Amino acid sequence: MSLLLRSLAPFVVAAAVQAGALAAQAPAGLPSDTTRPARLAIRGDLHLIRMGARTVLAAPGREGVLLIDSDLATFAPALDSAVLAWRLGRVRRVVFTHHHDEAAGGGVWFYQRGAEVLSSVVTRDRLAKRRDATGALAVPDALPDRTFPQTFRFRWAAHD
Repeated sequence: MSLLLRSLAPFVVAAAVQAGALAAQAPAGLPSDTTRPARLAIRGDLHLIRMGARTVLAAPGREGVLLIDSDLATFAPALDSAVLAWRLGRVRRVVFTHHHDEAAGGGVWFYQRGAEVLSSVVTRDRLAKRRDATGALAVPDALPDRTFPQTFRFRWAAHD
């Protein structure tokens, strides 16, 4: 597992850049429905999942599915159901690229179902400072289990 943590950041950054670029291009065949996830295989078994203007990257592997970002909390159940319906596997790891709701909002859903949540130290620190209207910690159950430095390399399901 230490190899995982030493090598994850470039994959996350590359995935976020690639997902953002693809989302901006609005690929043909990938509808922008805000309530139902749509999937596009973008390279081998990497899948871009889109709900409205938001995107998530899914990488199935032997250990289950790795999600780059988790979408908004309200859409996490639909995202989870879609990943299972597409037979990609069960979500086992979620990596937050940053602390905003469209990236980390669904983390609680996946965490409560046994997924490991990872992020950079900076993202975890920012999530730990977020408070709801009552002053309580906004994401108490989904603070990343593990953190990694800003740069390192990750290998998941033959993807670098």
